[in-house]
Amino acid sequence: MADHAGEFKVAWYRVPVDRQTMRELTRRSDGKGLLQVVPWLGLLVLTGAAALYAGKRLPLAAWREIIAILRRQEREPGYQHACALPPSE
Repeated sequence: MADHAGEFKVAWYRVPVDRQTMRELTRRSDGKGLLQVVPWLGLLVLTGAAALYAGKRLPLAAWREIIAILRRQEREPGYQHACALPPSE
């Protein structure tokens, strides 16, 4: 494969952007990364807190029932629990 390396030339399209504009567009910034990571971590903590709250509020029997319903829905796609809302049309 190394023997054929020079034979395959691809004519890539080059966008006409001057060096200064390209340098501004590709500048690294920790601030932009923080703006993306902090809300994600906040939602992760909020989800964990909601799971802990629900885990303490619902009795174990309710969790077993929820898991049983979800498993049955996986096996029988048309299955609807008695408490489930009717399908919207």
